[in-house]
Amino acid sequence: MLDDCAPVELLPYGDLAAIVTRVPRALFEGDVLQARLKDAAWLESAVRWHQSVVEAFHRERGVLPAKLGCVYAHSADLVEALAPVHDALRSQLDRLAGCDEWGVRLYADRSIVERRVTKEDPRMHQLQQELAGARPGRAYLLRRKLADLIGSTTDQWLSEVAQAGYDRLLCCSVDGQIGPRPNGVPVAVGDAEVLRADFLVSRANVDRLVDEIHRFIEGQEGLRCEYSGPWPPYSFARLGGEDSR
Repeated sequence: MLDDCAPVELLPYGDLAAIVTRVPRALFEGDVLQARLKDAAWLESAVRWHQSVVEAFHRERGVLPAKLGCVYAHSADLVEALAPVHDALRSQLDRLAGCDEWGVRLYADRSIVERRVTKEDPRMHQLQQELAGARPGRAYLLRRKLADLIGSTTDQWLSEVAQAGYDRLLCCSVDGQIGPRPNGVPVAVGDAEVLRADFLVSRANVDRLVDEIHRFIEGQEGLRCEYSGPWPPYSFARLGGEDSR
C-alpha cells in the first residue's frame, strides 16, 4: 500500500464501482503535491502501487484504468463525475470484457534490408552498371544518386512491412493502434524500430496472435519482433476516441 493511503475500496455507482483509496487531502494538492511529484522515489512507488492495483482488479473483472493522480476532494465529487458518463463507461467495459492489451515492437537491421533492396531492385543494378564505367565527376553524382535511392527504397520497404505486420495482427485482435516510434534511441547495434503497436486481444485469441507474430517474421532476414502482455487495457480505455479520466 502507498504511504499515507487507506486500504483500497469500491465506491458503487449504478452497476459500476470506482476503485478508490482515501488520502490526506493536504498531501495531494498544491505545492505539497508538486514537491512530491519531483521526488523520484515517491513517484516510482506511487506508479508501481497504482499499477499493482489495476492489475489485481483486471485479473478478476473488467476495469477501465484511470491515470495516476485522479484526485477528488469528496466521494460526492467522484459520483458527480461518473453520473454523465455512466452508460459510456458501461459500454467500454462491455467492449473490453475478456480482453488484454498486448504490445508488439518490430525491429529491422537496416543494413540487411539495404542489401536486400539493392539486390532485388533493377534500378540499383542499372546505376551500378553506369557507375562501373563512369568518370570521376559523374561517378560521384551516381554514387550520391544510388545512396539516395537505396535510402528511400529501404524506407518505403520498412514502412510497407510495418503496415503489413500491423494489418495481419489486427485481424486476430478486437482493436489496435500504432504508436509513435522513439527518435534517436538505438535498441541494438544496427537495429531500427519500425513498428510500435498495441493490440486489444481476446484471451481466447492470444495463441493465434502469437502464432501470427512468428509466422510474419519467419524467413524475413533482418527482422525481429518482441511482444509483451497480458496487460490491463491502458491504451483502449477511452470514451468516443477521446482520452478521459
